Amino acid sequence: MKLQPIDNENFLRTSHQYTANSGDSIDKSLEKLFSSLNNETNRYEVSIKVAALNQIYSTAIQYIDPVVSKISEHIDNNHHEFSTEQYVKLVDDISTVSWVSSTSGKLHKRNNLSFCSKYVHFLSKYTIPIYDSYIWILIIGYLKQAGYKHLSFAPPASYASFFDTFQIFKKAFSLHEHSNYAIDKYLWVYGKQLITEIAKTRAVNLEKAKSILKSQLISEASNGNNEMQIQGQETMNTEIPAETLIALQHNFHSVILERLGDGHIKMHGIDELPRLEMIKESADKKAWFPVAGMFGGFEFWIDRTDNGQYQLISESWSRVVGGSGQRHVVTVDGYELVEEGFV
Repeated sequence: MKLQPIDNENFLRTSHQYTANSGDSIDKSLEKLFSSLNNETNRYEVSIKVAALNQIYSTAIQYIDPVVSKISEHIDNNHHEFSTEQYVKLVDDISTVSWVSSTSGKLHKRNNLSFCSKYVHFLSKYTIPIYDSYIWILIIGYLKQAGYKHLSFAPPASYASFFDTFQIFKKAFSLHEHSNYAIDKYLWVYGKQLITEIAKTRAVNLEKAKSILKSQLISEASNGNNEMQIQGQETMNTEIPAETLIALQHNFHSVILERLGDGHIKMHGIDELPRLEMIKESADKKAWFPVAGMFGGFEFWIDRTDNGQYQLISESWSRVVGGSGQRHVVTVDGYELVEEGFV
């Protein structure tokens, strides 16, 4: 199945649907709740907000006490001064909770990633997007149909990982004129529409409908006729010579080391630089090498020059530093910085 184009007409239509289904009214009510009960160290105020979100979004948290405790312990009342990156980190800080059952004595552990993204979404006044399965399936589906075939529908390991992918999606489809909140609503409405329609026509539950949608999106992305490919991506089925790959790897590593500083690799949370196989696969799609300590990373792909020579294009940036983008062209002979200051 081919996803609809992301254009102003579809954005406007989904926005109207969101409003018609009381989405805006619910958001405004929750915004008022978070604004009036704004003492994050007060367990009673936090409990009311947690209970409200749990009920409205059906997040199935049966025991809210450990969630309330985690929020009260990790969020202070100076959060309004947080940057986007700090809010992103906050979601991961509060998402995993553990408790001992008072009846069985057993230790329980749960990751409430979706719920906590909702809590911080309203806490941050819509600064960060919500993570849920509808949104994730659509982000991965759009990117796969645009040539990012290496991406997986498997749930992200962390909210930071989700946000990195969200930023790639936003950049890939030139959505910077839209707020994270607007993009979030578009993806949720469209995702819900597709999944609900499948559930109805196939007479299956929502989980099965999600699985069917993923299969349809993978099938469309694999058919080799993607009109949605972006930024002039072209697939290359030709085998790249091993010596070319080795040279490209060496020179690409030099770009990364120059960008980060050789002595700061561990500080940036890097255990290994992109290897030959990852670089080889980027001939058919764009690849992403995240750098946690950089709050960004390196997007790269292989194309060919007019005379048939292979080259690797690297675009790197930190999402917390304006104008940090750099584009390098890497060849078997070296590399060159060809553009900077974007992102």
